[in-house]
Amino acid sequence: MEDSPEPSQTRVTGAASGSSSRADGLVDPGLTGHHPLSPEWRRAALKEMAAAPLELLVVGGGITGAGVARDAALRGMRVGLVERSDFASGTSSRSSKIIHGG
Repeated sequence: MEDSPEPSQTRVTGAASGSSSRADGLVDPGLTGHHPLSPEWRRAALKEMAAAPLELLVVGGGITGAGVARDAALRGMRVGLVERSDFASGTSSRSSKIIHGG
């Protein structure tokens, strides 16, 4: 099993703008946006999130919530994203058409 980065070392990269900024969250561009969510990595992420307050908590991990969380993280905010189901589980059936055409 490969070593996972600590959440405080995680970076988000904006592909279109070429920008790069720090973000605390479940993003690893080295794995094209996917991260093996091992129990150890999850425990470390939850511990770090509990240690410092968030500036923004996004409720809902559909395309709109994920887009809002990504944008805020790219702007340097400390962001949390929570979802009742799996991330992006209802995106096609309830698309807002604001960020994508679904």
